Amino acid sequence: MVELAALPTEVILYVAEQLQSQKAINWFSQTNRRFHCILDPYLYRFNAKHRRASALRWAARHSNIEVARKSLDGGANIHIRAKICPHLNVFQEAVCARNRIKKWLARPCHPNESRRQYSLRVHDMPCPKNDAMLLFLLERGAYVDSMFKSRETPLFAAVNQPDTQLVKLLIENGANVNFSNDVGNTILHEAVTGCNAWVVRFLLENGASVHSRNVFGCTPLHLASRGRILVQLWANIERSNCLPGMSSRFCATQCRRKLLECDADAGAKDPYDPDVRCEVVQILIESGSDLEARTVDGVTPVLFGALYGAELKVLRVLVENGARTDIEKPDGTSLVSLAESRHELTEILIANSPQPVDHD
Repeated sequence: MVELAALPTEVILYVAEQLQSQKAINWFSQTNRRFHCILDPYLYRFNAKHRRASALRWAARHSNIEVARKSLDGGANIHIRAKICPHLNVFQEAVCARNRIKKWLARPCHPNESRRQYSLRVHDMPCPKNDAMLLFLLERGAYVDSMFKSRETPLFAAVNQPDTQLVKLLIENGANVNFSNDVGNTILHEAVTGCNAWVVRFLLENGASVHSRNVFGCTPLHLASRGRILVQLWANIERSNCLPGMSSRFCATQCRRKLLECDADAGAKDPYDPDVRCEVVQILIESGSDLEARTVDGVTPVLFGALYGAELKVLRVLVENGARTDIEKPDGTSLVSLAESRHELTEILIANSPQPVDHD
C-alpha cells in the first residue's frame, strides 16, 4: 500500500482514465487521502462529460453550493437538462426544489389552520440555502428567465404560490416583470390571481404594466376581479406535468373532466380572503387600470367578475371607483340579466341607479 500511495500523479490519473464507470473511479479515489485529492476534480470532469452533470443537478436540488462549484469548475454545462425530465435545466431544478425544502422544514398544519393559511406560511418561510444556491447559479451564468415547458418563467411560479422572497430575489436579479406566456398572460396577470397585495405592489413598483392584455383581451384587472375558478387549478396541473412525451394540455383536460365527473363545483366559493382581493383590485385601479377595458367578447372587469363568481364586495370596489354597470355583451348578458340568478347583484344595481329628482 505504501508503494501504491507513492505512485506519481500522472500514473494515478492514467489508471483512472482506464476505468469505465463513475462508481469505479469513486472507489479508486477512496483508496487514501492523496488519491482522493488527485481524483476528486477528475471525477467531477468525468461526471460532466459522461453523466450529463448529474452532480450539478443533485447540488441544485439539495442547495449544496460546494458540490455545484466543483461540478462547474469541472466543466459542467449550467444550462444542461436531464434526460428523464428534459424541460428542466439546473436553475429550474433549484427553483422547483424550493417548495419541497420549505415543506420539509415546516411543521404540519396546526389544528385550526386552513390549507390556505398553511400554504402561505410555508411560502413565507426563509429559505437561505436555496436563496444562496439560486444566487450562485445566476452568478455562474444561469438565465433568470429560462422557460419551463409551459412557456413560463420562474417568476410565474414565484408569484403564483406566492413566494414573496423568491419574487424579490428574481426581480432584483433581472427577471422580466412583463414576460408573457403563450396565451399572453404576463407576470402581473398571474400575480393578481394569487391575491397577495405585496407581490402585486412590488411588481408595479418594478415596471409591470397594468394595461397588458392576454389573447382573450383580459387585463390584470379582469383576472383580479373574478373568483378563484377551476381553470387556475388546471394551470397548476399543467405546470407540474413533467412526463416526457405527454401533452400537458392533455393532462390538464383529463384532470378537468375527472374533477367535473366527481361533481367539482366550478363556481365554488373563492377560498381567498375577499378583503385581500379587494385590496389587489384597488391597487390596480390606483395604478391606472382601465375600468372600462373590454375583452374580445366585450366584457369589462365588473361584468367579468359577476360572470365568474366574484364576491359582492369586490364588485362594489369597482363600481365605487366609477365602473359602469350598464355594459352588455353582444349576446345581451349584463349585470341585470345576471342578477336573475345572483340576486345579491341587485344591491349594486340599485346603489348605482340614477336617483329621481325631487321637483318640490
